[in-house]
Amino acid sequence: MNRTLHRMLGVLLGTAALTAGALAGTAQAGGTSHTGPAPLTVKAYQAKAQLLSRELSGHRLDVHRADDGAPVPGLLVVFTTSGSQEYLCRAYTDLNGTAECDAHLPSDLEVPNALANGYEARFGGNGTYAPIDANGTYGVSLGDI
Repeated sequence: MNRTLHRMLGVLLGTAALTAGALAGTAQAGGTSHTGPAPLTVKAYQAKAQLLSRELSGHRLDVHRADDGAPVPGLLVVFTTSGSQEYLCRAYTDLNGTAECDAHLPSDLEVPNALANGYEARFGGNGTYAPIDANGTYGVSLGDI
């Protein structure tokens, strides 16, 4: 529940920041204008594949502005298997610019691909921020017995 509250706050603050940024941009007539979406920097982490429980936990992506390193809240990140792009889960970036989610192992035919090639985290872009994607890996364990 606490994680859900953080995600909701991240979405609300991100929306407020985007709205304020858009309004500030229109108020700066004659000032320096930004053309196109702002670039972002990202980092994906190693998630955990637990084979017995068929769980994939800890998909994580950190998103920050490339110009000043500030975290970017409120962005929808979709996590898929690398290569075949089978959907795993999705999450919004929180106040720290972090999107995290857990998933079940994909279809049996997709498991070898996922374990060998990891996952992809993707934000599709919007009028303010450029699209990004990053790849993460899996550490494999049998899980709790």
